[in-house]
Amino acid sequence: MRKVRVCVLLAIASLVAVSASSKYVLSQEASVDKKADAGTQPQGDYKVEFTLTELQDGQRSNTRSYTMTLHGFYVSQIRSGSRVPVSSADTKAFQYLDVGHNIDCRVVTERGNGYVVLASTIDVSNIIPGRFSETDTPLVRQLRSQTQGEVQLGKRTLISSIDDPLSTRRFQIEVTATRLR
Repeated sequence: MRKVRVCVLLAIASLVAVSASSKYVLSQEASVDKKADAGTQPQGDYKVEFTLTELQDGQRSNTRSYTMTLHGFYVSQIRSGSRVPVSSADTKAFQYLDVGHNIDCRVVTERGNGYVVLASTIDVSNIIPGRFSETDTPLVRQLRSQTQGEVQLGKRTLISSIDDPLSTRRFQIEVTATRLR
C-alpha cells in the first residue's frame, strides 16, 4: 500500500513538473516569436513566384516557375505532378507513387521597410530515368526545403540551394514577392 502511494505521489509530481516546464517553454517560444515578428500582421495580398532551377555541372538544364497569391497569413498551396504505377517485385499488384512539385507558402509578417517574412516548404520528387533498385523498382529522387526568411518586395531572392547526392546536379529555389494591395 505504501509503495502505491509513493508511486502515485511521484506520478503527480512528474505531471506537475512537466506541466510547469511546458508552460515555461511555451512562454519562451511566444516571447521569441514576438521578437522575431517585429513587423506587423500581413494585411494585404501578395503574388509570390517560385523559380526552381536545375543545374547540371554548373549549366542550367531545367527551369520551372510557379506563381501563387497569398492572402494575409493563410497558407497557399500548389500541387503539380503525377501518380506513377510501380509494380511490386513479388506480386503483380501496383503501387502508385506521387511524384512532382509541392509548394506551401505563407506570409509571416510585413516589415515597414519593403520586406516580408515568408515561410515556405518545397517538396520535389521525380523518378530517375534508367536507374533501378535491386528489386527492379525505379529510384525516386526527393528534395525538400523548408525555410523562413526575409524577402525584399519585387526582388528575386535565392532561398535554397540543394546538391543532389547521387549526381553533379544542383537545385536552386528563388522567390519573388510582390504586394498586390
